[in-house]
Amino acid sequence: MQGSPDNVKQAAVKTTVVRSDDSFKRVIIRQDYGKKCVRIHCFVAGYHYHDGDSIIDLLHPREDLLLVRELYNPYDPHAIAVYSKDYVQLGYVPRIITPLIAPELESGTVACQLKKINRKEYYDDYVRLEIMIRFPAEK
Repeated sequence: MQGSPDNVKQAAVKTTVVRSDDSFKRVIIRQDYGKKCVRIHCFVAGYHYHDGDSIIDLLHPREDLLLVRELYNPYDPHAIAVYSKDYVQLGYVPRIITPLIAPELESGTVACQLKKINRKEYYDDYVRLEIMIRFPAEK
């Protein structure tokens, strides 16, 4: 019988979109129950305050990035800095999701990858880096 509960496939992915009050940017959190992982898509915060412009032409999509906790950051007790593989600071993980990622980062199960470099031609300094952060889902 079509449409019966036995034939209906359950959703394997739960998606949550988070918007911060102090930012127009969104954060997409996807919990993949099939692969038992969480993927977070977000933009690098504070990119223009760091050294990313010096290496922007050397970055490539799908490049691994480093995430480093800043335990003594006065603005965010869960601050997580984003670095290139050459140890150039690109910015930070958005503050709205750092409490979710910080404990996983300390356990060594977090991976971060550059997803996209978004340049706007009408404004030379406008560059957004989209990253994907991946870690195991809760059991």
